[in-house]
Amino acid sequence: MCFRPAAVTLNKCYKCGKINKPIATVCVECGAPLKPGHEPCPQCETMKEPLAVCPNCGYVPEVECPKCHTKNPVTNEQCTKCGFKATKMPPPPGQSAGNFPPKVPPAPPKVPPVPPKKPGT
Repeated sequence: MCFRPAAVTLNKCYKCGKINKPIATVCVECGAPLKPGHEPCPQCETMKEPLAVCPNCGYVPEVECPKCHTKNPVTNEQCTKCGFKATKMPPPPGQSAGNFPPKVPPAPPKVPPVPPKKPGT
């Protein structure tokens, strides 16, 4: 019997391609910073989430329209060619839908305290 996990995330360096240990924070080969789930910006190499606007240089990634396959900036709400509105798509990372604060469930109702029982009742 083997107790290894079924799937191990490879921590591959974006710069040199070296496979690093899953817990590594810098590449052992070239020293590039490693951050699982992030990738370098194609313009300035700042590490960012894949579909996020770069916080350093402002680079806006593009995504393909599912209807006409035209590339559109991730910040667009609809396709520039066919007008398809991606209403079911989640907002870009770090932004809430409509820039509203996230919904918080309401607090449970307050129950008034039970008065103490009187002796002999």
